[in-house]
This record gives sequence, structure tokens and C-alpha cells, in this order.
Amino acid sequence: MSNLRLNKSAQRAMQVFELFSDRMQPLSVGEITLGLNIPQPSVSVLLRNLADMGYLHYDQNARKFVPTLRIMLLGSWIQNRLDTSGDMAKQLKLLQPTLGETLMIGVQNASRAQYILVNEADRPDRLLVASGLMRPLLRSAVGRILLSLKSDAEIAGWVRRCNAEEPDASRQIPLLAFMDIMHMTRQRGYGETAGDVTEGFGTIAFALSSPMDGSPMAVACGMPLERLADKKALCIATLQQFASLYPRDAQASQR
Repeated sequence: MSNLRLNKSAQRAMQVFELFSDRMQPLSVGEITLGLNIPQPSVSVLLRNLADMGYLHYDQNARKFVPTLRIMLLGSWIQNRLDTSGDMAKQLKLLQPTLGETLMIGVQNASRAQYILVNEADRPDRLLVASGLMRPLLRSAVGRILLSLKSDAEIAGWVRRCNAEEPDASRQIPLLAFMDIMHMTRQRGYGETAGDVTEGFGTIAFALSSPMDGSPMAVACGMPLERLADKKALCIATLQQFASLYPRDAQASQR
């Protein structure tokens, strides 16, 4: 098998798992085919191979695939390293008494922002998110603050890619408009959204470095917009203090 075919197979396998992470439910061959825009025969072969390797389970009654625990175990060492190299999950939980809102740690995952740690608020009108959830890179506070760390040329490339992958034209963001958002984000030092992803909810995010390898991450807090209006100053101060525990190398930002 050529290197090109191997690379395509690896890429498609990762796309399958990203689709499961995004949808958070069992998926049929047809649903995966539509979701990834890959020919059905190729999807069928790929899913069968992943099932044979133990990464997917096929429910014959429902005729759907679902990831197995083997996938979770593959990444368990990363969570362990995060916890032991700064106890980020514990530090995040300590913010709850102060803010009383949903808190997240996020990273960039290709053209999406992905939450890797979540601490939900204990209230009925909280922002509902889950660990592993994907959000649009351009429209999320985590995505915006992480993109603001890149050079303008890199940002332009991601804007083109994200818009090309967004089927709803009303949710695409023109490059000039997004660069205005980047200018404001850099100026303020944090990313912010107001109903851009979830109607009626806003999020604020600060950049930080992974205690594991120094790669860019973000800490964020989301809540209903009416509460964010009252809590904004407290949210900014609290998240800024958290981010100071995991400072970024100023030379890493290419503006």
C-alpha cells in the first residue's frame, strides 16, 4: 500500500472518531458516510477494520457502530499526566465556589475547539456541555483565543478551512470580519462569545499552556447572557488568575 493510501486511511480513521465525539451517539454506515462525505464502500471497509481491531463495536440489531472502551484507554495516560503535572482538574473545580458556572478547559482539534475537561455548574439553567464536545473554531470563545495566538497568515488559512467546512452559509464568518474579532481578542487578552454557539449563552476564555508539554490551551466559563453581564468582571479576574498558574511563553505567540 502506498504512503498516500496509508495517509488517507489514517486521516479517515481519525475523522470517524472525531465524528463520534461530535455526535456523541451510535452511528450507522450511512450516517458516517453523510457526515464525512466519504464513499460508502470505503466507509464500510474502514469501519469493519476498526471493529476487527477492537476500536468499534457493531450492534447488529440497531445496525450501528459505537466506539469501545479501548478508545478511552488510549488517551487515559494524557489525563493522568494533566492531573499529575499541575492537577488542572482540581484547580478548575476550585473555581466553582467563586463563579458557580460551567467551567471548561479546551484545545484546538483541527477545525474545531474541543473541551477536554468540564466542570458543570450545579444549577438548572447552566450551560450544558460535556468533556469531548466539539465547537466551531471560529464561533467559540476557546477557538477565538487560541487562534489569536497564531500569525495572521495562519488565521486566514483556518478561516478559509472552517468556512469551507461549514454548510450553513449564515454561520460562516468573512475573513475581514474575523480579523476584526482577532484584533479585539488580542487587545482584550481573552476570547468572548455571546450566543454565537448556544443561543442565550455567552462564554469567556483565556489562553494558557498545558502543564504536560506547553501546548496552547484555554480555560473558559459559560453562562446565560443575563448572568454574564453581571458576572463579567468577576469571570475575567478569576479566569485570568487561573491562567497565571499555567503561563504561556510570550515568544510562542506569532502575531
